[in-house]
Amino acid sequence: MEEFTQAQQALWFAQPKHPDTIHEAIEQLANLTEQAQAAYQQENLLKTQQAVEDLLAHTLITMKCMEVIPAAAIERVLKRFQTDGRDNPTLHVYPDQAVLKMGSDIRGRFPLYTESDYTHVKEIAQTFGCTLQHHDSEQLSLLSGNSNASHQKTQKTSIPTATNTTASPLNNNVLPLTRPSNRR
Repeated sequence: MEEFTQAQQALWFAQPKHPDTIHEAIEQLANLTEQAQAAYQQENLLKTQQAVEDLLAHTLITMKCMEVIPAAAIERVLKRFQTDGRDNPTLHVYPDQAVLKMGSDIRGRFPLYTESDYTHVKEIAQTFGCTLQHHDSEQLSLLSGNSNASHQKTQKTSIPTATNTTASPLNNNVLPLTRPSNRR
């Protein structure tokens, strides 16, 4: 990472005129970005590459104007990129409930009694940009007539195990759900 600081120093001394203000340095970046876009739209890849290289050089010069250390900036950017994915909401769908999680934190639970409940959960996931993750699990029947009812397992459902899908109208996975007959 020390190479970026050395490159920044070399570019600073090689440039004949330095930007006087941060605003001026950022305006130069904007102009170079426009030049790169224009070259790309003309399908001139060599000119586009040169413009992007100039953007990199001027980015380092702008960072020098702002007194930003390139290595530290790269570390911060990498950290942001790595943690951005952790905050995406995920709806974990089980045969009897859906659990909304942000990372490892549980933010909500929704009971699933009917297929319309499942459809509603899919709509919620689509509305809020959640990822749906289906889990295959065995439910315990708490309302059975036997004395040891809390320890009996019900029939296993045929839901794909731990598959990640983003909710969309094109995704027609239907969760087989039935309402317990003894429920009041």
